[in-house]
Amino acid sequence: MAVKTNTEIRKVPEVRSLGKHALGLAKIVADKSYLPDPDTVQQFKTAVFPSIRNAKLRTEVHEVEGQKLLMDDNFMPRWALLWSHGIKDTGHPKGWLFAHVWPSVKDPGAFTHLANLIMIPESFASLTDKDGPLTTFLRHHAWSVYGWKPQGITGEPERPDGFKKIRWNYLPKIQSPEDFVRGRVATLDNRRVKGLRSLMGISKES
Repeated sequence: MAVKTNTEIRKVPEVRSLGKHALGLAKIVADKSYLPDPDTVQQFKTAVFPSIRNAKLRTEVHEVEGQKLLMDDNFMPRWALLWSHGIKDTGHPKGWLFAHVWPSVKDPGAFTHLANLIMIPESFASLTDKDGPLTTFLRHHAWSVYGWKPQGITGEPERPDGFKKIRWNYLPKIQSPEDFVRGRVATLDNRRVKGLRSLMGISKES
């Protein structure tokens, strides 16, 4: 008996748009995540640390386009967000992911800028990563609440449908967040902090 063969060439289906579900997912992610306090963002005005992502050269200081920067493998964004809100932890908190709103990790003005950071549950990572389906909500939030977008981005970031229905959570602000950050840099003594001290003009506390 002859065996029939299926000669039809099939392709992997395309990923479908979230469509009407996008707003519902955005509400869930926003409800369970934390963004930087707006007043705190305004106090810093610029990036918290002189750093960019370069995992191969992590903890080393290199000159990039005339500016000395600490090469990092994603410690700096986490420290920037936590320390600026009075949370002194250095390790990675269990269950949380520290994500960038815009993937400008080679831009020292964006890599540790508070307006570009969010702390989200790890289970939501793919929804907000790179050009994930919820990035438009976060990017418009950064612009409408913080008045910030990376250099080179022209025009106002798109406002997604239902944006005004989102309830955002912010980390509680502290007094003198810049002093708290500088205090952590002055107190700790790991290799990354030593590099930061030299770049930020901070002396080690005895």
